Amino acid sequence: MKNLKLFFGALAIMAMTFVACEPNKGPEVRPEDPKDSTVVEELEIPMVDAPAAGKTTVVLYVPEDTPEGCYAVGTVNGWAEKDPTLKFVPVEGAESNRWVAYTFDYAPDMEMKVIAIPSDPDVALGWSYQWGKNMDPDNDLTEDNVVILQGDAEFVLENQGQPKLKTLTDGGVVFIQVKAWATTPVIEAKVAETAAIKHPWNGGEWTYQEMTKIAEGQFEYISRYGNTGVNIATDITGAGENWYPESDITFDGEVAQGDSVKFTFVSEKGTVGKLTVTLIEKGATTPEEPKEAKDITVKAKVPAAWTNTITAWVWPTGGDGREVVPTQEGDWYVVTENCAELNIIFKNGEGWNGDANQTVDIKTSENTCYELASDGATKATATAVDCE
Repeated sequence: MKNLKLFFGALAIMAMTFVACEPNKGPEVRPEDPKDSTVVEELEIPMVDAPAAGKTTVVLYVPEDTPEGCYAVGTVNGWAEKDPTLKFVPVEGAESNRWVAYTFDYAPDMEMKVIAIPSDPDVALGWSYQWGKNMDPDNDLTEDNVVILQGDAEFVLENQGQPKLKTLTDGGVVFIQVKAWATTPVIEAKVAETAAIKHPWNGGEWTYQEMTKIAEGQFEYISRYGNTGVNIATDITGAGENWYPESDITFDGEVAQGDSVKFTFVSEKGTVGKLTVTLIEKGATTPEEPKEAKDITVKAKVPAAWTNTITAWVWPTGGDGREVVPTQEGDWYVVTENCAELNIIFKNGEGWNGDANQTVDIKTSENTCYELASDGATKATATAVDCE
């Protein structure tokens, strides 16, 4: 059978009319009146065989600015946003190399998003490069960036319009057009014009702060050191962020948590560059004796309004953080980490999406259960309760 054709128009409202089929020819979809419409792209959907039972295939038509391909993140890989293992591959026989596909093991509750791979290998993989948002009351978009062209599946929106694919079909194929990425993965070889820095200031909250530009491509920020790594982005929304673990930071002086320091970022290309932490003044606190590591379990009951995938940002005191997906046990969301003292932030969704979608910082060295409460605007509070 010949390929199916879809024509997408712009600059006018387009009614869609299906024409009768000729032998061996699929239906065509065209503007009702081509004279009153401007066709901006002819999109030919390739023929893709349905997978065997127990599998499901997702086919994408990706934007031109997808230099290194893209990969799936979700229940299919434990929401590991920096793991590109499930990379989409070109569709054989497709008219355009922008058609890519991947066949997954099917599960009724599977959910996923797609992330583009940056053109520069020095730029960290992650949520900054996921597919773009769709129209939502919490954003000002006038059209969707991710649309289903054909097949059975649906999107649910979270975090001000981020699409999450779900309700796929066992043995099915779904075709999706990605019109844009949240941030283009094409990394230009020029220095950043602006910069923002995120860090657990003085061992407290992870927040983005605007850095001061001191010269072309050079920025600084003075605060209290939090004894872990740093995110650098182009602005306080986290756009184009890049992660700098302590091993990638140059320290000028013996820096410890609580010390007054100057963060200096020198951009080489965007958020890729060199980060230096310079000691200004030692803090007044006396370091505590090291504590012995052990398994620490934290359970939380989340607010009813938190309907997105529940995640948590965890880090040992003095160590680097990472995002995890808690285990659900009835009404409890459970996280267990092996460390001397556990810091944890429960979140409504993946990544960082404003105060209303996260808790205050929680720190404990013992197994503890919490009841979370949110006013819908500020960070949710955490009250210790009996684990019953």
